[in-house]
Amino acid sequence: QGMLGDVLGGLARRAVFMAEAERLGLTVTREMEKSHVANETAFLDETGQFSVLRFRDTLARAGLDEESYLNYVNGELQGGQIFAALIPGVNYSPALAAEIAAWRLERRVISYVEIDVSADAAATPTEAELDAWYADNGESYDSPDLRSVTALVLSPEGLLDDVEVSEDDLRAEYEARSDNFITPERRVIRQMVFAAEDEAADAVNRIKAGESFADVAMAMLSLTDDDTRLGSLVAEDLTEELSAPAFDAATGEAIGPLATALGQHVLMVDDITPSTTVSFEDARPGLATSLEREAATDLVYSRIATLEDSLSSGATLEEAARAAGAELVTIDGMDRSGRDIDGNALDGIAADTKFRQSVWTADINEDGFVEETNADTFFVLRVNSEAPSAPRPLADVRDRVIADIKLERAVEAARATAESMVAADNLADAAKANNVTVIESPAMRRDGVSFDHSAARLIAAKAFTLGLDETSFVETGDQAVVMTVNAIMPAEGEALADETERMQTSLSANVASSLEGIVANGLTRTHEVSINAQAVQNLLIGQPN
Repeated sequence: QGMLGDVLGGLARRAVFMAEAERLGLTVTREMEKSHVANETAFLDETGQFSVLRFRDTLARAGLDEESYLNYVNGELQGGQIFAALIPGVNYSPALAAEIAAWRLERRVISYVEIDVSADAAATPTEAELDAWYADNGESYDSPDLRSVTALVLSPEGLLDDVEVSEDDLRAEYEARSDNFITPERRVIRQMVFAAEDEAADAVNRIKAGESFADVAMAMLSLTDDDTRLGSLVAEDLTEELSAPAFDAATGEAIGPLATALGQHVLMVDDITPSTTVSFEDARPGLATSLEREAATDLVYSRIATLEDSLSSGATLEEAARAAGAELVTIDGMDRSGRDIDGNALDGIAADTKFRQSVWTADINEDGFVEETNADTFFVLRVNSEAPSAPRPLADVRDRVIADIKLERAVEAARATAESMVAADNLADAAKANNVTVIESPAMRRDGVSFDHSAARLIAAKAFTLGLDETSFVETGDQAVVMTVNAIMPAEGEALADETERMQTSLSANVASSLEGIVANGLTRTHEVSINAQAVQNLLIGQPN
């Protein structure tokens, strides 16, 4: 049911908890309501305090008044008291959470070699081998169901030759987009913020006397160098009080004290990247492409009326294409996925999903109607013929068969080399004998994070099935990767403690959610729930026509 099912389920759970709370005589005090509202993040201002203005504005934008919202809160708090009584007893096993955390954080280091699958190096099959392969695998070369199509296509790309952009247009567009061609000056800035102006002034004097910004920040505020870094900023990133002084100063100069609502600031500029401007000549190619595309798009829409008039007057696709200046495209054989008889992807309009769907739902030998794709492109098609799937003679697919045999041989050769290397006593010696390089991975987790390899997940999954110093291999499709586990690094210390806490919190929440569902299901035996699903659906997606 998707979203509708989720909404209905939520309404049902809320209803039974509220009904049970009412049966038990549970009440909600005014203080409970005030506390709930005051802690709702949507109603807090920038300082984290409850804002009456934000409260009323949020309710107004949601289409609620204060009374209806408080009634909703009352129901939530009333029903929530039942579930809240169960929560203290919901606590996932700390020991099991620690085991899961340790499993997730364990890391491994491997040495590995890559054996390429090189189809070009494989032996070319003989005629007898070709015949034998085709006899066993001929069905895989059958032609798919194919339709041959003639399509009238009206697109911006097809009309680019019909538009011209003048020099004046280009210069006007350059001026209109001038902000896009200017890269503003950036400055790498550090900052200290003090409560009192005299403290900030003291910090400035100490820096001017020869102390480093980092030493002063540590001595006066216990801030590390990283704590003070604001990063690379443009002037607009800073408040008005800080922007001008910071962007007027030289590098290495102590700036301040500067007062803002947050306190007294001391700044220092470490590096300056000057502003740059792309010249008109450098911007010209991009501007021309953009304006030509815009003009061609406008031309598409101006010619739609001509196209529709031609078709409505009985013109053929060919005649309508000439009248509207549209392209006439012929596709001699397209399958349902937009590929040709050999499985090669067709480009142009055949790559469009809607076009392909229309091709395979259209009647044969009937001109269609004007349809629009997602790229300001319109088309009208006619299916000329359809050919069902059929066997193909070896002569028609000879190149494909040869390529497939050579690929299989290359895969088998890479696999055999990998197996021989696994059987060897030493990966380094085996690699040298096979003229491949041994690479050492970084410490990686089970998901391959931190391992920069296109098959990182696959390789990591295999590595975590091996013991220390064990060797095995995986096949990625274009390689066989042979690996030996060099180190197994258990999780420990603060990282393990943090992950254990996170896992316990997450798993306990999952258990609590499941328990809520079980309790709600049980309460439906006591309280009958009836929900008008049609009304909810109308609210979500509107009234049906």
